[in-house]
Amino acid sequence: MAAAASGLEDAVTRLLDSGIDANCRDSAGNTPLSSAVRNGMYGIVKLLMSRGAVFSQDRKLRASALADAAQRGESDLVEMILDAGPALNENAGDGNVALMNACAGGHREVVELLLDRGAWANARTKLGKTPLMKAAGSGHTEVVKVLLGRGSEVDATTSNGNTALMRAAFKGHREVVQILIEARADVAAANHDGYTALMLACRGGHQGVAEMLLASGADVNAQNNKKATALAIAAAGRHNELVELLKRYGAR
Repeated sequence: MAAAASGLEDAVTRLLDSGIDANCRDSAGNTPLSSAVRNGMYGIVKLLMSRGAVFSQDRKLRASALADAAQRGESDLVEMILDAGPALNENAGDGNVALMNACAGGHREVVELLLDRGAWANARTKLGKTPLMKAAGSGHTEVVKVLLGRGSEVDATTSNGNTALMRAAFKGHREVVQILIEARADVAAANHDGYTALMLACRGGHQGVAEMLLASGADVNAQNNKKATALAIAAAGRHNELVELLKRYGAR
């Protein structure tokens, strides 16, 4: 157990070669695999699984390993873990957490693998975030394309009313914004504070994104819950070129 927990690959290999069972347990019921997962020793996890170690009935441990492997973008390990347990489905939290992690990290191969194996493209976190929002907010264009192609809801909202387009606009991810607009994202949508994607782009000073939104029909004079417009937000941030752009589109 200690060798697995400490990431001592040579020592683990020697023990396995000597005949130690890859699924042996200590007095507390821990296995080498569980010790390696809990200590983040994923090189050891791969080694143990290649030598017959299994997660048995410990679904929580498998879910943890799957989520961590997805976050790291290790598609081969993700596939090994998927092969070692029950199929994923849209109601199973393990695959959906892993999908969120892969989308946030921009790991397209892992995203496609998880979707192929049953993870849900429209899964939600407790705050209502979707895999598409995770990818869009991080600027991962290829993952965004994959998710849209697999049926992700382009205008899904969080508990605060934010959409994938709003997240991308606020972060200034122009290519993602363009992809979402082409997928018919609602450029007029406002969150629960009244902020539109245009306002959020202006808040971040992202002139290129703002121009794309305006060209796609965003309301230049919409007001948030505090009666502030995109123009007022850009001016407050001293984004002077953005202010001039908004005025050319009729801001007042």
